[in-house]
Order: sequence, then C-alpha cells, then structure tokens
Amino acid sequence: MNYLTLYRQWRPQTFNEVVGQRNTVTGLQNAVREGRLAHAYLFFGPRGSGKTSVAKIMAKAVNCSNSNNGEPCNACPACQDINNGSFMDVLEIDAASNRGIDEIRDLREKVRVLPAQGKKKVYIIDEVHMLTTEAFNALLKTLEEPPDSVIFILATTEANRVPATVLSRCQRYAFTRLSITEVIDRLREVAGEMQIKVSDHAFEVMARRSNGSLRDALSIMEQCIAFRDHDIDESQVMDVLGLVNNEVLSAIYKGMLEQKVEEVLSHLNSLIKQGKEPVQIARDAALCARDIMQYKLLDKEADLLVMPVADLEELTSNYPNLTASQLSRVTKHLLKLADELRFNEGQRFVLEVGFLEAMEFMAELKPDSVPVTQHTRQQEKPRKAKPNPSKKWDDVMERVKAVKVTTHALLVPAVMLGITDGVLTLGYRPELKFHREKMEEKVNQEVLQSVLAEVLGHPVEVRFITLEETAEQPPVVRKAIEIFGKDKVKIIE
Repeated sequence: MNYLTLYRQWRPQTFNEVVGQRNTVTGLQNAVREGRLAHAYLFFGPRGSGKTSVAKIMAKAVNCSNSNNGEPCNACPACQDINNGSFMDVLEIDAASNRGIDEIRDLREKVRVLPAQGKKKVYIIDEVHMLTTEAFNALLKTLEEPPDSVIFILATTEANRVPATVLSRCQRYAFTRLSITEVIDRLREVAGEMQIKVSDHAFEVMARRSNGSLRDALSIMEQCIAFRDHDIDESQVMDVLGLVNNEVLSAIYKGMLEQKVEEVLSHLNSLIKQGKEPVQIARDAALCARDIMQYKLLDKEADLLVMPVADLEELTSNYPNLTASQLSRVTKHLLKLADELRFNEGQRFVLEVGFLEAMEFMAELKPDSVPVTQHTRQQEKPRKAKPNPSKKWDDVMERVKAVKVTTHALLVPAVMLGITDGVLTLGYRPELKFHREKMEEKVNQEVLQSVLAEVLGHPVEVRFITLEETAEQPPVVRKAIEIFGKDKVKIIE
C-alpha cells in the first residue's frame, strides 16, 4: 500500500473527529439528521481549518445507508467508496485549475443526470474564488434552480472574492483558525498513536508555527519524524524549519536596545553561517517584536507566536522604557525588510542595513530630526583655500558613523570621485543599486551634507552616480574615468 502523509492518515472521518469548528459541525450534523439540507453551502476560512474534510464528511453523511444521529457509519458501501475516492456521485473540483466557463458548462450538463450510486450527487468546488467572472455567471443559474438530487459545497479561503449573487444563494459556514491548545492536543494524540516521544516545547513550536492550520502542523511533525524518527525536541524542530532560536532573537533585541552595533551584526553573521535564510531571519525578528509588543500591552493574556513567556518577561522588565509604538514600527519595518529580501540579490547587506535601521527605532532617546551643526559668526571665518574632500573623506566617514550608523553602512561601498563647483560626486557599482537609492533618500542626504559642512567648513551638495557602460563622459566624473576607464561610467539622473 502506498504511503499516506500524516494529514491524510489523520483526516477526520466523522463530524465528531473534527478538531474545533464546533458550531459549524453541530449545525451541519443537525441538518443531516433532520433532513433539512440546503442545495448549496459555502465553507470559508483559513487554510488547514478543515473545510474540505468537513465537505467530504458531509458527502458521506447524506449518502450513508446506516447514518446514526447524522454521522456517517464509514462501513456501508457508499461511505467506503467515498473514503477510497471511487464514489461516482461525489465530485471534487479544483477551481484553481478548472476555472473557465467551459468547465462550468460541462458541470451544468452533468448536474441533470441522476445519481448513479447514492442518494445525492455532491459537488465539492475547492478554491471557488478562483473561478472567472464568466464561470461564476454560468454557475449562478445552476445554484438558483438545482435538481433535488444535487448538493453544492463551495470552499474558499477568500470569501470576499466570491460574488454577492453567489453568496446569497448559499448557506454560509465560517471555519475559524484553530487555537494553539487544539493543535497541540491533536499533535499529542498523533504522537501517542505512533509511539513517538516529542517534548512539550517542540509541540508548542509546531503549533505556533502552523499559524492555526492543523494540516501545516501535521506536515511539520512529519518533517521532524523523517529527520529524527524519535525523541523530537525544540531545537530539532527549529533546525528542520530553518527558524531562528529564541535565545538568539532575545540576544539580538538586547543588542538593539543597548545600541550595540557589533553585537547585532555578530549574531546576524553567525546565523548566516549556520545557513539561515535572510528572509526567515527578518521574519522571525518581526514576529519577535510583535510578541514583545503583545506581552507589554496584554501581559499574560497575550497571544504569542514565537517567543516564550520567560524571555518576554526578561526583556520587558529589563527595558521598561521601550514603548509599544517603537515595537510597532520595528515590526512593520522588519516585515517590509523580509519582503524586500525576497527580490534582492545582495541579501546579506540589505539584512544588515535593515537591522541597523531597526536599531534607531529601538533607541530610547531617538532625536526627532537629523542634527545639524550650528556655526556662530566667530566660527565662520573666511578660508584662503577650501580643503580637498578626498583628503578628509575618512574624517567624514567617522563623523557620519557617529551620527547615523545606517548612513555610514550605505556609504562604505561608495567611491568618492571628487568635487566640482561645490558638488561632491559619489559613485556606486551597478549591483549596488539598493545602496544608491537609500542614500538618495532625504534623511540620509541630510546627514551626509551636515557632516560635510562640519568637516569642510562650507556647504556641499551631493550627487550620486551609477558606474556602468556608456559613451558619455561628463566633466564631473573625470575621477571615475581615471579609476574605472572611460567606457564604464554613466550618470543616472
């Protein structure tokens, strides 16, 4: 016999076996028992919450020859054939791959045919929101006046994309995300039946990372079993999923709160060397900030996703001045960073800059604006000769680092090309587009211009160029031509 994945092995076979969804299951079971069946149902809710499983139980219940209190017996020929997928009168359609009008027209023609094996023909249309507008219109007529022998069960994760005309013709049942406790209880039952030893913390990590989806939780457990077979603990679950350890996340946030740049970068470098994906690092750090915020606001009532209570108690007690507003900004920033990392080639540098920017949100005394050096009349003495910025670039970089670490990190790979008519030109290689665009932002430009004015003693404008192939040779990039050659310089306005 072919191997079945855990979520298929443990798919509920009766209403009573369904995890959670008590109100929905009770309503459907009562409808079957009392014979008050609607011609169309819409099941909507998050993935892995049991929509398709309940639809198949419903199909068995309405065709079962030995139904008991609305429950299918799973022993009669109809129940067994539905379980095996060989029952002719239960048709499961994936709307994601059968979304056109031709498929729905074919369905409309077959609907008129009487059941071949059972009492009712049941059409289960999964991901129904994927149907085209024309397909929905074609389905609408059938939903309005279906034969008595037909039941439609539409399932979707996005009920808002189903037309109102279709919604109004269905009985709607909302499937809710499962609680952490419900998922853990089911995982514990599965582990017990399989005689696999799993630690409580490992169960908790699986449940939290499944985000309320029992199917995802069982898939995670199956991965861990394949990796370890028996005696699964928290660290093994983290390794299998490529997640960042809670202790490391706590250490990173301590470094951010104490503004210890070297410490934060050291932890990030260590995670990269361990093979952790930058996207996952940013995402886990964002979820950590979210958990800290929840715990700070709700204390023991917080619904936590990744961090244990003990770590959160330590962070919030040691850093009482940390505000929910700061944590909210950090969460948004790191989620945006995770999204940017998915489409960026220079992931490591983008990750480091992103965390340095997040550190600014975590500073307890964050300035409202970029500091600008004030000069008195006595300080503004005429100069006989303006200093060459190339000779003072190291001083400029040191001062920028003291004012704003992220701006300094963006300037490190830049090439200082010289100054012409009061305009300093900085060049970036083509693959450093991210750095150039970030430096062109007003806040970073103001930091650099302020420091230049302080170090050089006079205001200086800044211009950024990208160094790549072109025939143009403007005077302002003579230095670039000397360094890189005349065929590799182009000014991007």
